[in-house]
Amino acid sequence: MLTLLILGRAALAAPPPCGDRIQGFNTFEDYDDNMQPETGLTIFDIDEYSPHSSFEGVLVKAEGEAKLEIAFKKTKGAATYRNESFALERSEHKRGYKAAADFEHKKVFRAQDKFFVMRILNEDGKAVCEDAPKEIFPGD
Repeated sequence: MLTLLILGRAALAAPPPCGDRIQGFNTFEDYDDNMQPETGLTIFDIDEYSPHSSFEGVLVKAEGEAKLEIAFKKTKGAATYRNESFALERSEHKRGYKAAADFEHKKVFRAQDKFFVMRILNEDGKAVCEDAPKEIFPGD
């Protein structure tokens, strides 16, 4: 019974998934179903990463949050061994969203990284939401 109580409290304390509050964007060159003609962008969910991924930045649904954090792991269930944080700045890319400042995916994701977790932190550094670990695929 005590175990169930402890597990129940841990589940209640976990932040909800971010879902579409964190999205990638890329300037489109060819038409696709996700393009935003008024901005010239393709906006998409970030489900994985590969060095061949072509995205220019990350958009975060702005509700007063202080920053975007990406945690890196060696295995899906392992502890985080490295974090990258990005301030949020005003963006015209999508209404209600801010852009992760100075985000360059080729510099953020490294060859030794295997999984990443994206989360939005509030001004106190607490997670407002957190996605499940996502896989990083190796390049050529």
